[in-house]
Amino acid sequence: MTTANRNRILLLTEHIVRLAQSASLIQFGVSDAESEESSSITETMFPARTPNWLRSLVMVPIKKTMEDYFKQQPVGEAKIAVIVALSQDQKLLIGVHCDALNPPDLTLPCKVAMFGAPRINPRAKITSWITDRKYIEALQPQGYHESILIDESGNIYEGTTTNLVVLLMDKCGHPVLLSAPKGTILEGTVLGLVKKACQNLSLEFRREFPKLDTIEHWKGAAILNAARIMSPVSTVYIQGLETSIPVHHDTMIALSKEIQTLLYASE
Repeated sequence: MTTANRNRILLLTEHIVRLAQSASLIQFGVSDAESEESSSITETMFPARTPNWLRSLVMVPIKKTMEDYFKQQPVGEAKIAVIVALSQDQKLLIGVHCDALNPPDLTLPCKVAMFGAPRINPRAKITSWITDRKYIEALQPQGYHESILIDESGNIYEGTTTNLVVLLMDKCGHPVLLSAPKGTILEGTVLGLVKKACQNLSLEFRREFPKLDTIEHWKGAAILNAARIMSPVSTVYIQGLETSIPVHHDTMIALSKEIQTLLYASE
């Protein structure tokens, strides 16, 4: 989550819904995939899996944490992390942390490397991914901003902390925007705005895998998350080779502006 004007959180409802969905996808208090969550734990976790109820639980600590943070930091925006957990004595825990938001320079294109296997549990935003992605980040080529996950079939998924969209032309020469299918990636809140933005622009948006063997035909690409919003990709690295990607296509520029408009029109 990120703040705007130090007094509101962008896409707050979407963040809470995703947090509740992630809590619903995780089996708490089990040691292996064959075990089932106990009925008592299911009852304990129920509020965290219900968006409206979860909202009532997290808003008080969020507001208090923001207030305390901004008293110490008189300028700048904040990024907010909210964690739902189960304590050892099987009680629901809500943790909130604020830190400085230092967004990258969005006027500068970024470089991405095609490297790393897809997430094991892509639909849930879980803390174990922080550990899982460390080996990918450690091997990321120097000077690159993100690693994009791929599989052995050449399907392109998402970044370690971002979603990816790719612009291609169909057989009739019309622009088409691609992003990996639902259920195969962690759906970011900014990616959630892309469908509406494409509708407003009359731009076709397909949820299908971009392919490694089409990179030379890309008319544009961008990585998305709450901090970057939409950063154009200028360079793709794969197997020791760099490919340049156009960064000034009119469609991608219009898409970026529309996403910004929708983002700041949200609650």
